[in-house]
Amino acid sequence: VDFSFNITRVMFCSGNVTERTRMASPPMAPLSEELQVGHSREDGPQSGGHPLPANDAQSSRDTARRSKRMKKSPVERRGSEEVIVDLYAGIGYYTLPFLVHHGAKHVHACEWNDDSVVALRHNLQANKISPDRCTVHHGDNRQTAPNLENVAHRVNLGLLPSSEEGWPLAIRALRSDGGWMHVHENVKDSEVERWTAMLCRRLEELARERGASWKATCTHTERVKSYAPHILHVVVDVFLQ
Repeated sequence: VDFSFNITRVMFCSGNVTERTRMASPPMAPLSEELQVGHSREDGPQSGGHPLPANDAQSSRDTARRSKRMKKSPVERRGSEEVIVDLYAGIGYYTLPFLVHHGAKHVHACEWNDDSVVALRHNLQANKISPDRCTVHHGDNRQTAPNLENVAHRVNLGLLPSSEEGWPLAIRALRSDGGWMHVHENVKDSEVERWTAMLCRRLEELARERGASWKATCTHTERVKSYAPHILHVVVDVFLQ
């Protein structure tokens, strides 16, 4: 996957490469034999790519190398059937792996930063993504995401320090039979398990407010990187059904 962006306008975190790699082959349901909590080691990305047609642009290429830790689902991968909502798309950090490697049918990419949207649109073209496979929703997702109710097989919430404001939007975006949420958060290293349990309880409450009696199951907790002393950037994979 090639990423291009103006380094004077937007950020690119190379420390998230393991999570971008994970989202190139995200978990699939059912996972009855794969429920787990795991940790991962960071590997750095390789550089390369296509520069933006502007000054001060930087490119970075992530290799979609599968980590040894990742396991295939017992069911056949069916990314080509999936509609995904990426609530905080940025320049396409996770939108592009979903499209290029996972083979998602369609990704709704929500982003409000003007410069990030310029880079996102460029990156979709540079990676030869057909326009009918990705819709960019430019603006505040509190206004744009409510138009995406009941469409998604999975929702990605890649916002730090917390994506909590997007949880109700994600619950409403999921299809009537549930689906996946990938929830990013900065959490004290001593409180990861407690926070994960709280997350599942809160998502079940939000589901009930929607009128769905879903059970939230944490299938994996990814410790992406150290964000600050004793603060971890984690991603929790939650399956709601």
